[in-house]
Amino acid sequence: MAKQHTNDGYQRAIFGALRTLMHFIVAVQFTYGIYYDFTYVHFPPGMHRPGGEFGGKLKFLTVWDA
Repeated sequence: MAKQHTNDGYQRAIFGALRTLMHFIVAVQFTYGIYYDFTYVHFPPGMHRPGGEFGGKLKFLTVWDA
């Protein structure tokens, strides 16, 4: 059997750093999306939802809404 040369430590470090970077980027983008929604998105006064304001804008906030 031939001996395999692996770079497990190197690959784990690179992929770990990339995973951390991607999580940071996604968290910043998600936070900016919520900030933008609360700051710039306003519905006209005549467009009120039936049933009141229970939950407000965050009522249906899920991963899919961001």
